[in-house]
Amino acid sequence: MLGRPRKHKPGAADEVFGRHNTAVNQLYRATKDILLTQRFARHSSLLVTSAYLHPTDEDLARSVQKIRC
Repeated sequence: MLGRPRKHKPGAADEVFGRHNTAVNQLYRATKDILLTQRFARHSSLLVTSAYLHPTDEDLARSVQKIRC
């Protein structure tokens, strides 16, 4: 029906997507290699891969601490 939003029912596809998202995030955090992560995820562009990466405030703080001034 037009105009009425569908109610989303979580299913197997959501579970697979969630695991994929987690795996992409974990690989990037472990390697810090976005090109390797893009290849692993089979994404066509880095923009797609970057959408999966969710840096935290702790990630930012650790990165800033590594900078030598």
